[in-house]
Amino acid sequence: MGKRLVIAEKPSVGEDLSRALGVKKKDQGFNESDEYVVTWAIGHMLELQDPEDIDKKYKAWMLKELPIIPKKFKSKVTSRTKEQYKVIKKLLKRDDIDAVVNACDAGREGELIFREIMEHEKVKLPIFRLWLSSMIPDAIRVGFQNLLPGEELEGLAASAKSRSESDWLIGINGTRAITKRLQSRAVRQVFSVGRVQTPTLSMLVDRELEVISHVPRPYSKIEAQFQASDHGYRGTLHLTKGEDSEKIFEKEKVEEILKALGGAGAKGFATESRKRSLRKPAPLFDLTSLQREANQRFGISAQRTLQAAQRLYEQEKLITYPRTDSKHLPSDYVETLRSSIQGVGNLSQYTPFVKLALEKLSGSDKRIFDDKKVSDHFAIIPTGVQPKRTLEGDDARVFDLVVKRVLAIFHPPAVFEVVDRKTEVNGYNFQSKGRFLKEPGWMAVFGKEEDSSDALAPLIGPEVDVKDIEVSEHETKPPSRYGEAKLLTLMEFAGKELSDEELFEALEGKGIGTPATRADIIENLIRKDYVRRVGASLRATAKAIRLLDVLQRVDVRRLNSVELTAQIEARLKEVERRLISREDFMEEIVSYIQEVVDQIRDFQYEDLYKDEPVVKCERLGLEFSEYMYGYVAKKSEEESVTVRKEYNGRYVDRNLLQELLDKGETRDLDLVYWDGKPFKGKLVMDEKGEVEALVKEGEEYKSTRSKSVAELASEEKVLDEKKLESGYLGQSGTFRRTQDAYYFEISEFPKVLGKAPKAMANGPFIGRLPVEVCKRGISEEEAQCFFTEGKTDLLKDFVSKKGRNFNAKLYVKANGKYGFEFEPRAPKKKAAASKEKSEGTEAKGKSMGKTKAKSKEVSS
Repeated sequence: MGKRLVIAEKPSVGEDLSRALGVKKKDQGFNESDEYVVTWAIGHMLELQDPEDIDKKYKAWMLKELPIIPKKFKSKVTSRTKEQYKVIKKLLKRDDIDAVVNACDAGREGELIFREIMEHEKVKLPIFRLWLSSMIPDAIRVGFQNLLPGEELEGLAASAKSRSESDWLIGINGTRAITKRLQSRAVRQVFSVGRVQTPTLSMLVDRELEVISHVPRPYSKIEAQFQASDHGYRGTLHLTKGEDSEKIFEKEKVEEILKALGGAGAKGFATESRKRSLRKPAPLFDLTSLQREANQRFGISAQRTLQAAQRLYEQEKLITYPRTDSKHLPSDYVETLRSSIQGVGNLSQYTPFVKLALEKLSGSDKRIFDDKKVSDHFAIIPTGVQPKRTLEGDDARVFDLVVKRVLAIFHPPAVFEVVDRKTEVNGYNFQSKGRFLKEPGWMAVFGKEEDSSDALAPLIGPEVDVKDIEVSEHETKPPSRYGEAKLLTLMEFAGKELSDEELFEALEGKGIGTPATRADIIENLIRKDYVRRVGASLRATAKAIRLLDVLQRVDVRRLNSVELTAQIEARLKEVERRLISREDFMEEIVSYIQEVVDQIRDFQYEDLYKDEPVVKCERLGLEFSEYMYGYVAKKSEEESVTVRKEYNGRYVDRNLLQELLDKGETRDLDLVYWDGKPFKGKLVMDEKGEVEALVKEGEEYKSTRSKSVAELASEEKVLDEKKLESGYLGQSGTFRRTQDAYYFEISEFPKVLGKAPKAMANGPFIGRLPVEVCKRGISEEEAQCFFTEGKTDLLKDFVSKKGRNFNAKLYVKANGKYGFEFEPRAPKKKAAASKEKSEGTEAKGKSMGKTKAKSKEVSS
């Protein structure tokens, strides 16, 4: 009898499967027993060929060659997985293997990872599918007793392949087309577009334009302090109904109202309504709702939440499969859930809430058990396994959320008292509102307690005294930028503003992306400099605004339409359910691509802003015309003034430009430094038309231009100071430490650094090293080495702006600041010439050569 080859998605899962199945014999890249051979992929081991792999003519990005539509998509092994791929390839050819088990993650991407290998190697062996939602050993063993025939997953495989190929077509063709049209001699950046990426970005750009186009409008609010018979309270004057009912925009109106109110000592008459309001416990978590909750409660990004949930599932075995879009459990899962709740009851922080949960647990509860609302996977719940260690950080927070959401759903609603009090004074109505928790119900699971104090105690009588009346000055605010929690909701609901999660069913699942991919989409937008994460908000960059502006002007509606992209995702689900064929879906995508490419390729650049009105500047006597990257005014045939569309992360629209031209400066703006750190400041323009950003410090504004080391040293408070006898290049000097940096001062400029900068030509040399460089703390010992030797040893774990770790030495530059010296790379050696040798033995001198960087075109 032959053996079954089991292919897991990653090494850690392969080891878990081996332990559960008793596969103990270990070899290079696989484990083996009498019944099974267990091996593993390393995520996606194959990728679709690049255009230049298909035909060398595609190496140069040429508009005339678009669209690129391969007759047949071919794949290639990724460079990072070649060695493990050889292991799998060799195992598939063994005579004693008579079937293959797909043990990759139970979902669309896991199916694709496995099927790519089977198709690439033209495997004819029978295929079985392991479908797990829990990684505990018992669940694994049960899964292997109930393997599914591979044919049952053909729809999912077709959907996965269609998703991969459609994203390639849209990403490659859309990116090449728009990049070629938007690049210039001065701007060589790639403008990446994608089926899911671009509509998601469109939502962020739309909100950013709302924010930056808002012009603050001053208004006044009138508030009064009232005294009832047994308590005091405050109220706000409301003139009308609606959002701006408390805002008074005319100063004359304020004076008129104050005069009519009569001031302190006037009498008021109060009435109120008190209502009970119930808030039911939320449904169980799917991935998106878990990411949203973690972001709102703890500020954890969607990516971090997914990573923590994946660790809790794979490594800790504490929760079920997290990459799910279902908030319900199957009807036969009652006893499993009961066992899970009993398991977490052994943890002291949950014990008080377990008894009620077990009493209320019933298979008839449709909030929890509903087969019609269970997809490939069910809601995220704890497994009941006891933690082997004390959880920390994100893992602890995410596990706690999952457990509490399960326990909370069995508890009664939280009861609030909503108070709406109106106080009439001489014909004007003041409003006082309050919402007070009276019965915590399910919220007690999360630590909420009944409100012990009530600022709005019940009225005993209607007559109250006016103790004081105050006028406060304010400015209207722009709408808030989206945080990740809000963006995840918009992606899930296809851009629709829905507050009730149950309304999502009306959309028939037409969201953007999938729960498993939404976090990656957000991070991808950040990596490509389309979005900045500033505090808790996500801000579309000027690059993103320019891209979407051109797409809208060219009317490539399909590429950035949220609704149409959601419909494509829904069509992929129809492919999965075999309601439409994969061939029909791909025909639709090819037609879609042809339309997009034609629109981008054929527009005339000069027509983009052809009919746009110019912006006039009376102060400088100039008229500015708009172009893609800025606004230009001609002073003469030879001379012009240009105002860019971005300064310090702030996009300059026409309203802001007009303000800058009229006044020579803007109002206070939210700006960012080059490293993404936010600051309050303004833009100023001099008489020549030069624009500069100033940072606001107290009531003063200071330049954001780079300061010299000497200026920084003079401004920072010294915390410690000492003499170093063997100073930089043998010169003794003074070593200082401030809160932000280390400094070293010597009397003469070190000649080994070359020509001295003007600021240091006749004075002392001052070196500066921040206490944190690229998110890595610098110790005092490392700083002293930097100054005494001119260079540090190799330091590890710096983090780049794109979030990647790197190692480097820090060296002193001539201006006193630091530079990076990166690790040398070994020259790339040729692989063995013999194909037999290359497949049978490990190539000598594994390449560490630096490969030519490629612009990544494909993006979902």
